[in-house]
Amino acid sequence: MTRPARLLSVDSLSVKIGARRVVDRVALEIATGETLGLVGESGSGKSMTAFALGGLLPPVARAEGIVHLAGDALPADRPEAWDPIRGRRVGVVFQDPYASFDPLRTVGAQIAMACHLPREAARARTLALLEECGLPEPGAMAGAYPHQVSGGQLQRAGLAAALAQAPALLIADEPTTALDATVQAQIVELLRRLQARHGMAILFISHDLAVVARVADRVAVMKDGRIVETGTAARVLSAPSHAYTQVLVASRPAGRIGAPVRPGDTIALESSSVGFAYAPRRMGAVREAALADVSLRIRAGVCLGLVGESGSGKSTFGRLAVGSARPSSGSLRVFGLEPSDPASARARARLVQMVFQDAAGSLNPRRMVVASLMEPLALHGIGTRGERQDRAAALLDEVGLGTEHLRRYPHELSGGQRQRVAIARSLALDPALLVCDEPVTALDMTIQAQILKLLADIRARRAMAMLFISHDIAAVEAMADDVAVLHRGRVVEYGAASRILHAPVDGYTRALLGAVARLPVRSASAVAR
Repeated sequence: MTRPARLLSVDSLSVKIGARRVVDRVALEIATGETLGLVGESGSGKSMTAFALGGLLPPVARAEGIVHLAGDALPADRPEAWDPIRGRRVGVVFQDPYASFDPLRTVGAQIAMACHLPREAARARTLALLEECGLPEPGAMAGAYPHQVSGGQLQRAGLAAALAQAPALLIADEPTTALDATVQAQIVELLRRLQARHGMAILFISHDLAVVARVADRVAVMKDGRIVETGTAARVLSAPSHAYTQVLVASRPAGRIGAPVRPGDTIALESSSVGFAYAPRRMGAVREAALADVSLRIRAGVCLGLVGESGSGKSTFGRLAVGSARPSSGSLRVFGLEPSDPASARARARLVQMVFQDAAGSLNPRRMVVASLMEPLALHGIGTRGERQDRAAALLDEVGLGTEHLRRYPHELSGGQRQRVAIARSLALDPALLVCDEPVTALDMTIQAQILKLLADIRARRAMAMLFISHDIAAVEAMADDVAVLHRGRVVEYGAASRILHAPVDGYTRALLGAVARLPVRSASAVAR
């Protein structure tokens, strides 16, 4: 079978920031109608490669090399050469749709601007694009502001804007990373459908190998700015030849991490018919229900995985568990205490703590790590200053960081290091229940594996209970003893993780698990390596 003609050819592309070479002599090819997956960890050079191919490099970066697009040579060191190309022949979709759209303009107005057509023609084109991208009410979407729609809907609108002038090449930079499994599957299917309809090539950049396996024809693996392995997606992801690729593939959780912890007799958390409704956003509107009739129980030493799509109420339940919100109905107790009761706030803080998804946002950027770790001890009057410093060093050691990190600020740490610091701070008061709200979603595969193992080891060592909130089914399977599935604020299935994740009864649970992207089965030779 003859391979389609090359659309994009990249020869010795390099990008320097100061004296540092962040992209090093990269060579790539993408054929018309083909999807190339570009994978690697954060800092490997994936996004810088994409920015160079779209003429979007920051001013401090300098590019070298030649890019051929449909036979036309475009010097990488002249970003102005991309001005007539970008949007017309090359479309770009970014990871965070909310950062890609102007919050002060309607979605439709911004897509219309990308069409470069007279006003009425641009509006008609906008509505057609929104419909083509699977949005059921294009008129309503066009008139909405970015904050009024979900992340999945806004990502579809971002695709519509990128396709406004029918580009031959679509660069998709982590377009599904922040989305739930079902929405991820919908976006991937949408990309396939659009590609088949328009015959465009796609450069799909991601650190999620399972999603890449679902969407890509070929895969290129980047490490330290260089391409270390290239081949068909089936071959690279099932039988990788390079040691780095083997580490990436092996880092995807596959089953439980560590041995199960023996449950204790104490009830760590118990909710009975809990409901929660947010205050109305405008006068006269009804309260928006986030949870309804949620009854769950976590025994000491047990990890309960709480799964569901965005908006299902997972994080809201986590907030109730740590006392940052009060149930609208029903009751919730943590070791017999009501978390939101001001009278028991100090006692509750000694019993339950939280690890957030965004470690950078949960740490004070103006305080050194040592100050962040000492703060909860000082607030509770625990120890002298010297004893608190010693405790901070011990906490860092427990999460696998050395004392040299004590005098660093959050911006001086990697994403994985920041999450380790956040975990260390949550352990400062020796809690008996740890609430983890999407603790690995924003991390690379290898870092995810490290953090999951760290959490499993801490739970086993401390015999603590855990509420593990995530839409990542593989991470939940690695951690949880029991699983509760939330859908529109209600528990639709609840029981042992081994049963729910492998033999679900509820239709929604089956659909949720069916949408999960999975890596191809590794060959025997790959496993042996």
